[in-house]
Amino acid sequence: MLHIRDDEVRRRLCGRSRRPRRLVFTTGIGEHSAPVRAALCNKMAWLGVKLDEQANASGGPRISASDSAVSVRVIPTDEELMIAQHTLALVRP
Repeated sequence: MLHIRDDEVRRRLCGRSRRPRRLVFTTGIGEHSAPVRAALCNKMAWLGVKLDEQANASGGPRISASDSAVSVRVIPTDEELMIAQHTLALVRP
């Protein structure tokens, strides 16, 4: 079971003086777990985050409701490609 503390979400994701304009989920759990995305978005409802449950279940790309104050998206990433590109940049003269 996933346990997300309100204070941890606020401290790590929302410790700003302004409301974020967008929230992006990528890689691993963020990209592939609708329940985790829903739990995090529900914890951020006080910021005006509203989730479109159907879009979230299908994986997006936009998973926020049309009347959400914050745009929420799921963006696929290729972690292995990024690691390879960064490694190549380090070893090439």
